[in-house]
Amino acid sequence: MKNNIKYIIPILLMAALSINAQIGGSIGMPDARSSSMAGAYTAVSEGLYSIGVNPANLSMSKGIELIIPLPLPSFSGIAGSNFFSLSDYNYYFGSYTIDENGKKRGRYLNDADKKNFIDLFGKGGGIHMNLFVRYFALSATPWESFGSLAFSVTDQIAADGTIPTGIVELLFKGNPPNSRYNFNDTEFKSWWIRKYSFSFSKEFKISYEKSINAGISLNIISGLFYAGLDEIDSEIFTDSLGNIHGKASYSAKSAFSPNFGVEYDFENQSATEESVSAFPEPAGAGLGADIGISYRHNSVFKFALAVTDIGKIEWNKRAAQFNVNRSVRIDDLSEEAQRDSLTNLFSTEGAGKSVDKFSTPLATTLRFGASIDLANLLELKNKLQIAAGYVQGLNKMPGNTTSPRFSIGVEWKPFESVLSLRSGVAFGGWAKFRWGLGMGLDFGLLELNAGASNFQNVASPSSGKMISIAVDSRWKF
Repeated sequence: MKNNIKYIIPILLMAALSINAQIGGSIGMPDARSSSMAGAYTAVSEGLYSIGVNPANLSMSKGIELIIPLPLPSFSGIAGSNFFSLSDYNYYFGSYTIDENGKKRGRYLNDADKKNFIDLFGKGGGIHMNLFVRYFALSATPWESFGSLAFSVTDQIAADGTIPTGIVELLFKGNPPNSRYNFNDTEFKSWWIRKYSFSFSKEFKISYEKSINAGISLNIISGLFYAGLDEIDSEIFTDSLGNIHGKASYSAKSAFSPNFGVEYDFENQSATEESVSAFPEPAGAGLGADIGISYRHNSVFKFALAVTDIGKIEWNKRAAQFNVNRSVRIDDLSEEAQRDSLTNLFSTEGAGKSVDKFSTPLATTLRFGASIDLANLLELKNKLQIAAGYVQGLNKMPGNTTSPRFSIGVEWKPFESVLSLRSGVAFGGWAKFRWGLGMGLDFGLLELNAGASNFQNVASPSSGKMISIAVDSRWKF
């Protein structure tokens, strides 16, 4: 099947709006344990779960570890908005009245309703989707003085966007004379990347009670698609005579694997037919690195620092650039040609061209963490630790945000059982608030984990803005 790229940016933006309902970047959680603790993972992630978070902690777990899709796949997903809840949806779109004829009628919004609806977008207006799938991971410590090695294969599909407040105001307020609406707060970026990570970590003992772990991951990046809006300067306004003026000025880029069969409107020949493959031909390639360090003070305190996803991707297959620069003036909406010019104002038709290549940075992120082992500090019988984390995205690539997030989490293993209970809260970041909750079962040879980083939406579905789930399993030999 062939797809036409003519309306790719407008369609993606509208698709993002209809969702309404990160490892890479600072938004997503890489595994079920991290999700359960609301992202307080930089200091306490160990073994294979440290890949993509803090490679220094790889050597904190000895022996051989293996992640495969059995018995549980390693999957983490989150989707939704940071401003629109289920109760908001039900109020504005799910309510109805019964008229005198017994028929259902939609809610009629008064002026206060309209203002409140517009204000919702002013508080965020962001939509987000982030999926992580780790297909395979293997780590080993040949001997303790050498350090630990690991290899993993992980997919990330992420999309981030901001719905402009101006478009909502236009829908509700119309276009009376002397009204003006701009859409310059529109944002959209998405990609599908596959990361092949080669990691190394080593422990350096300072004394019996103190040690430093240092680690690095070298990542080979295979980019399968990218679509993103670079900049926008667009508006619609109505002059004092009631004439409508529109200006659309924005630039965007895209690249797609040839296997996806995407067809651009400016091409003279048809694209390759779509084909399904577990290993699609890349649309781009890149190199990246994660570096980290952890300090252990006796058996109680740990401190950690990491910078992840340093690098870039060069997109060179089915790569295109769109530069839209149009303006319209409407003085008679009864004329079809004028209506069409307004409808096509933001279309990419005729504004695209093939390019040899373009590059995008990876979702570079700064991470701090600390933890206290209360079981050792207070000489408790069962495992109990508290962890804190600070995450700061350094750009706005898919799955990333420049809004910092602070998390604090706890893990408790009661009654000397195989069961671990985990929870945590996070403040700031893209979602503003998260409550994580989950559990793990450690049978020695096999570990199973499940959790959610937005459990408050399960506890109170009506106020829910996002859905999240994470499951994984790890073999230990």
